[in-house]
Amino acid sequence: MEDYLLSDELFWNLPGHSILTLGGLYLVKVRLESTSLIFIDKARFSEALNKLELVSSKWRVAFEKKVQREITSRLNLWQNYLADYWNSPDDHGDAYVREVRWR
Repeated sequence: MEDYLLSDELFWNLPGHSILTLGGLYLVKVRLESTSLIFIDKARFSEALNKLELVSSKWRVAFEKKVQREITSRLNLWQNYLADYWNSPDDHGDAYVREVRWR
């Protein structure tokens, strides 16, 4: 996590074709917290959250800069999608489900 926060990369490639962003990480966190957590080890989940908080506190400035860049990036992506949709709803309407997750 420190390597990611201190890098210039906004979209960090993970093994298995996954991409790490702070927004994506916090989306997963919120989703897991809102479930009953019966399918995961609660102790490990709590430990991971504690580590996340420690790293984000230790590297607060880098964390905040990364968040600001991600917000700008996602807003630009959303603006581009909406412009495409506005110009051609039949060609872009079915992409909403896929596109909205990145926005």
